[in-house]
Amino acid sequence: MWTIREVKEKGKEAFISNYWYCVLVSFILSICAGGAGGSTSSSSMSPEKTEQLKELISSLDPRIIAGIIGVVGVSAIVGIALDILLFNPLLIGCNAFFSRNVRNTPASLNEIKEGFAGYGNKVLAMFLKDLFVFLWTRLFIIPGIVKSYSYRMV
Repeated sequence: MWTIREVKEKGKEAFISNYWYCVLVSFILSICAGGAGGSTSSSSMSPEKTEQLKELISSLDPRIIAGIIGVVGVSAIVGIALDILLFNPLLIGCNAFFSRNVRNTPASLNEIKEGFAGYGNKVLAMFLKDLFVFLWTRLFIIPGIVKSYSYRMV
């Protein structure tokens, strides 16, 4: 059985021996995963601003509203398709890089391409994982979180 100290030392050695490749792969992964986190604002609108917004929305032409909804829908579909077809295999490749970096230092950047080998099976597996996590999240937030951790190693 490994101790926490041994695991940390092995990870540090692997990271330091292949530092710049690890940083580059982490950067690629962060770009594909959505980049930086966002922040939320909890400021409420004044009643006057709320009324102005309601008047603006009611004065819009239904064709403009339909166009806005269409653009948002198309962009959501394109985002989901990119996630399924490009970012999930890239995530698999980045995880393969880090796994091989710990076992066989130093790993090369060619490991990232492994996510695209056997493309159909990997895309299907990741799609099903994402679908099941989405469906578990519909039950309530907590089951979705639990299942996202249980499916983490897919």
